[in-house]
Amino acid sequence: MFEGNRSKKRQEPHHLSRGGRHKAARDPRAHWLLLMLVLPVMFGLLMFQGWTTHEVDAAKTRRPCTSPVPRALADGGPVVQINGGRVRTVGMPAGTVALTYDGGPDPVQTPRLLDLLRRYDARATFFVSGAKAAQYPDLVRRIRAEGHEIGSNTYTGADMGTASSSRSRMELSLTESALAGSVGVQPRLLRLPLTTDVDTLCGDEWQAARRVAAEGYALVAADRSGKKPSQGLVRQFSQTDTAYQETEKLLKDPRAKKFTTVTGGLGVPRSTSRSPAWSAGRARR
Repeated sequence: MFEGNRSKKRQEPHHLSRGGRHKAARDPRAHWLLLMLVLPVMFGLLMFQGWTTHEVDAAKTRRPCTSPVPRALADGGPVVQINGGRVRTVGMPAGTVALTYDGGPDPVQTPRLLDLLRRYDARATFFVSGAKAAQYPDLVRRIRAEGHEIGSNTYTGADMGTASSSRSRMELSLTESALAGSVGVQPRLLRLPLTTDVDTLCGDEWQAARRVAAEGYALVAADRSGKKPSQGLVRQFSQTDTAYQETEKLLKDPRAKKFTTVTGGLGVPRSTSRSPAWSAGRARR
């Protein structure tokens, strides 16, 4: 099962502090307004830090692997949890498809995708950009309200394989703040930018995976090309016209019996917890 990596301090409800009940009684809208003022400043600092270390100017293209994918992933599923030296992977059950979307929310493409999913009574997982989530909180709320799952794609879509440790932490924490402010959710799933199937979790990306796992995240890759919906499948899309067309085609595929969120496919109730559990999987050392 998923095992929580968060300390008790990080798991305390946000409203618990020295102010006690007085803090809890504060208008949450004031918190959101304050967050909207703070996030652009933090974003500017993040961009400045990335620019001074040449991280912002780096091309956002996947680099060739410098070392092979770990053995633990070679024949495992696309959902990965790393806990110390232990790696656990799992995939979707037969006939179950987890549709996943990277980036956004986008003011044009996200509503189109949501309308399409609603038409087919399908659920999906949206790995959102923290910066876009802060820019379009109403779309984040709609994603959540319509029964979909929200994961993290980092704040700016940075290459986490080459990012400094300080930038990596800021990418995660700013996204957490944006999602906590808009929908009260702490993401427990993360898709590393510039990765696709588990074969891309290699070299620097694998080291990045280990770092974000230490922050309590499970990583979600995609199934390798060629796997059929009847076998169970995690599909990865960007938010584009092409993704819309491919999603519609897949929704009509009779081999797919169920379209659900990543955690829904694993039999885990939707929750704001950062310690989801799966009932089946493969553990390797």
